[in-house]
Parts: sequence; C-alpha cells; structure tokens
Amino acid sequence: MKANATQNTVQAKFIDTFERKEKKYVLDEETLARFMQLVGDRFGDDQYAHSTISSLYYDTPQFSMINRSIEKPLYKEKLRIRCYDVPSDEAGVFVELKKKFKGIVYKRRIRMSIEGGQAYLEGTPYSAASLLGSALEAKDMDMIKQQNIREIDACLSRHGNIAPAIMIIVERHSIRSNDGSNIRITFDRNARWRAHNLRFDEGFQGTPIFGDDTVIMEVKALGTYPLWLVHALDQVGAYPVSCSKVGLAYKALCTAKQPEYMSPRQIQRRLSHAHAA
Repeated sequence: MKANATQNTVQAKFIDTFERKEKKYVLDEETLARFMQLVGDRFGDDQYAHSTISSLYYDTPQFSMINRSIEKPLYKEKLRIRCYDVPSDEAGVFVELKKKFKGIVYKRRIRMSIEGGQAYLEGTPYSAASLLGSALEAKDMDMIKQQNIREIDACLSRHGNIAPAIMIIVERHSIRSNDGSNIRITFDRNARWRAHNLRFDEGFQGTPIFGDDTVIMEVKALGTYPLWLVHALDQVGAYPVSCSKVGLAYKALCTAKQPEYMSPRQIQRRLSHAHAA
C-alpha cells in the first residue's frame, strides 16, 4: 500500500493536546440530512475532512480500562494508537491517552513511527522507542510533549502490562464552524472492529458495529453550544447518548456473536434507558 503524498503534512499539523466537551448522537442518514439543512451554512469541511481512521486500543488481560469505561465512572481513561488513512512509517501514528472527567475530555498524544509507538505502549521507554522506525520526533521535545509523555507514562504505570486488544476502524467526515463558535463535528460511518490481526498493515476489514444506515455524529465544543445548534438538534430529535464504539465491540467479543443490528432510534432508546438506569 502506498501512502498519500500529503499524508506526512496532514499528520504534522494535528494538535497534540485537547480539552473540550464531546457529545455523541446516533442518527440515520435521513435525520442527518435534515440536520445539515438547518446548520450546513454555518459549517465548512475541516482542513482534512475525509479519512479512514484505525484506532488500536491497548488494555490489560482483564480489559480493565474498557470495563471501567463501560461503568460510566466520573473518571475514565483509554490508551490507543491512531492511524489516519493508509499506514506508513513516514506518515507515522499517534499514541493517544484519552481521559474523561466529569464530562470534560482531555486528550494527550504524541506522534511516533508505527514501530516506535507499539514498542512504547508495550514496555519500551519512550527515549528508546522514539528512535525506532523513522524516529519522527526524536529531536522535537517541547514542554507540552514532555508533559504528554509524563501523563502517558503514568497511565502505563497504573495499569502494568498492557497489550493490543481491539482495533476500531471508521470512515470519518469532519466539519468545522465558520462563524467563530469553534464547533467541530465528526460523522463516523461503517464503524467496524476486530480482535485479531491487530496490526495497521492488515487492512481495514472488520465486523460491523452498527447497521448500514447508522451515523455516529460527535459534537466537539470548548464550552456551551450556541443556541442555533441547540435548536437544530432539538428540531430533528437528536439527543446525546453514551455510545462507545470500543465498548460495544468488547461486548460483542464477550458474547462471541455478531452485534444485534438496530435502527439509530432503537440504539438511542436503548442507550438512553441504560444511562437512566
């Protein structure tokens, strides 16, 4: 497989630290079309609007991080390696720590080669792992990156030996507001998972998590929603739900069967009822 010529530039411009609110909405294509009719003029495609994203989640043998996430505690964390589009050592990957506390998402990530990222999460100190592969950022060590490494190291220390657990692949479209409200929305389609061949060079195949008509819309905001967005969501009947793709994949893995396909409204209803309980 040959990486896109612009991929290295794409990766380099991604931000390494986030702090924001993220809410998910499970929609069908018809509802999404009505939503975009209401708000489309306020958004434009993000700089890198379309991508296939592969996220390799790491966990303990007991899946302790995923299990804790499913329990919806005040604080939870996940460790993953994320690859955008066709993997290559020149483009690299992101080692990411995603934390959520009282509804606020904190993401810390560092760019590494594929070989270096996997070695780092599997026990090799960052100082040595960063020299593996193409050594993308071995010489780039600012204060923010040092802090990100410390936080990832602390998470690794808390959980002990971890290993690749589940791969999640999605087709993503990203848009960003053009009115200064700093709202970013992503639309994930064809979400799929696998718990074997946990390598980025094994392609994009996997078991579907949802039905064909399901879109996972995620709204990312630094503060409260503007009123026009609140009104548009209400008008199309879109309500936030807890919907973890890796959590659903883990449940399917535990039951050793295909996930039950439901319409987006059935998914919303079931997730809302579970959250209320």
